[in-house]
Amino acid sequence: MRDRNLKNEKQEKVFEVLQQAEKLLVHDFYAGSAPGYPDYLTFPFFEKIWWSASLDDVVDLPIRGFPGIQKFPKLTAWFERILNSDVVQSVTQPIEFGAEFMNAYATHGTLNYNLGL
Repeated sequence: MRDRNLKNEKQEKVFEVLQQAEKLLVHDFYAGSAPGYPDYLTFPFFEKIWWSASLDDVVDLPIRGFPGIQKFPKLTAWFERILNSDVVQSVTQPIEFGAEFMNAYATHGTLNYNLGL
């Protein structure tokens, strides 16, 4: 993220990880028919990729319909379900705050750990 000249190289690795996650998703959630430990444990990592997708020249993924229905249909549906779950909604920040935080990180700016609180 900090060296945007490496975008293509790094993006390829992100797509590989997303493809692996797509293959591992055999139910509505990683835990089965309802969200559970593996869903809540992995969500923050996907959320950070989603936030990063809103920054210029980091990764070519859609913000709406993340990570992309054509390449990752199961993962896209999972992300939407888990993002909109009551549990995640009670602790997550809007994408604008996440993107602002990730941009500060990427540009060596001042990190505001209280952003949106």
